[in-house]
Amino acid sequence: MELTLLSTLLLLKAVLFFASIALVVMIAPNHKNIDPPFLPSRHTAIRRALDMLAIKPHDVVYELGCGSGRFLFAAYEREPHARYVGIEHSLILIMYARARRLLLGNPRNIEFIRGNLFDTPLAEATKVYAYLLRSAMVTLLPKASRELKGATLVSLAFAFPAEKKCRDTVTIFPPPSNHGEHLLYIYDF
Repeated sequence: MELTLLSTLLLLKAVLFFASIALVVMIAPNHKNIDPPFLPSRHTAIRRALDMLAIKPHDVVYELGCGSGRFLFAAYEREPHARYVGIEHSLILIMYARARRLLLGNPRNIEFIRGNLFDTPLAEATKVYAYLLRSAMVTLLPKASRELKGATLVSLAFAFPAEKKCRDTVTIFPPPSNHGEHLLYIYDF
């Protein structure tokens, strides 16, 4: 059976994508005990988070621990006029996200910052997405309370400590899930 050039390219792209994900999972650094391992958000979770955030053209959207940028690219597809900033500690994941941005035509309104999200200013963010471990959410709360004025934050799977009340909790799909990944927590700052 002869494959067309397009189907061959699509197959090659799929193989390279899955091979790169496997490579990233194997060698991505896991610093301290608050950095989560690389675990991409499910597409279902991303769609629901985007529904909850209701991104508009004037928004500045941050993804904390952006990994491969999956959430930001999906948000860009929905609202290409907003500004998007991903923060990721892993050099390999940032390189991968930046390569994906190049394949998308290198839009100027998508930026990936390699750094520690606890050291990176968040004050310009109007919408924030996070899929972090519980320990990272505990560490993030004081910084978010200081810097996120008037912003909405959606967290997948892990809530802030009880002193920060969430506006809503959304069930994405029926439980059980591995670690609460069936829940979105929506916060107003």
